[in-house]
Amino acid sequence: AVSPDGANVYVSALGTDSILTYSRDGGAMGALTFEGAVVDEVDGVDGLDQILNAVVSEDGAFVFGMGSDGFAAFRRDPATGALTFVEVHKDDQAGVEGIDGTQDAVMSSDGTFVYVLGGSDDAIQVFQKETTPPTVTIEQNVGQSDPTNMSPVSFDVSFSEPVMGFAASDIQFVGTGTVSVVTLFEADPQNFTLVYTSLD
Repeated sequence: AVSPDGANVYVSALGTDSILTYSRDGGAMGALTFEGAVVDEVDGVDGLDQILNAVVSEDGAFVFGMGSDGFAAFRRDPATGALTFVEVHKDDQAGVEGIDGTQDAVMSSDGTFVYVLGGSDDAIQVFQKETTPPTVTIEQNVGQSDPTNMSPVSFDVSFSEPVMGFAASDIQFVGTGTVSVVTLFEADPQNFTLVYTSLD
């Protein structure tokens, strides 16, 4: 599957239960460079057992892996093409029916619905994308002195679900001082540490 921007190619690998990510040269040759893989039962990934197909959404924001008994959804980073596991839906689990032997998926043009073909069940199931934004909690880092007038000052930032594109520039500092240097460290796509290293 080729991303809509032509930057990446995603290949389903049945033998390793994985999706392989390649960057694509924009030149006439369109040469591919291997960038990485998401593998079933590795780093929390699920739903890629006996994968038959990888599908990219029309907006390029998601990649779906079609496993033998369900499908896995991944967020796609448009800058790097990297995939982040979001969730899995399996046949006969959590009230889901009709997606045994998944073969294909299509996202609606408005990005609201995902239509999944269950080949073994001769069925198409409709899933609605959650549109509620994640919540975020910012707490003082465990090792941070309080009160303090010395830098660095550290905070732990935790989202209710994995996020993409969160950067130090998204942080707005409110107070009487001036912050000139902000560094953001990512523990995982859901948890970050924010460090102010210059306070005036």
